[in-house]
Amino acid sequence: KEVSEKTPFRFGSKSEKIPASLVGGNADSDLESSKLSRGIQKYDSSDYAGSEILLEEYIVDFPNDYIALYYSGVSDYFLGQFDDAISKLDKVVKVKKGSYFEIAQWYLALSEIGKKENKKAEKILNEIIKSNSSFKPQAEQRLKEISE
Repeated sequence: KEVSEKTPFRFGSKSEKIPASLVGGNADSDLESSKLSRGIQKYDSSDYAGSEILLEEYIVDFPNDYIALYYSGVSDYFLGQFDDAISKLDKVVKVKKGSYFEIAQWYLALSEIGKKENKKAEKILNEIIKSNSSFKPQAEQRLKEISE
């Protein structure tokens, strides 16, 4: 499945539990009842506003939880809140590792495009292309579009 600015990327299935080790050990042991889990469920059902509310509350307590920052940032992107998306996704990208890095980098570029910050977006898209990311074809296409 190709990921674009119109198709949110989802990790795993809706029923998949996220190991506490992936969230830095900060999450409750029963993630199904946590704001993080409920926020991700809202995201999975394309309720980005509902997701954002729950994840924002969770991030107050766990500001370095990169899973929450990713889902909250992409929710912000889909709500057109590009400044908030950039702030959160930039934190995820700065870690430069993990399963969320490439997709966060992609949505960070799209958020910069949404803000009409094409120079910043070009830099990120070029980084995606140079790293041979799985988003290289999409990055090349978007780079052509914003360069025209």
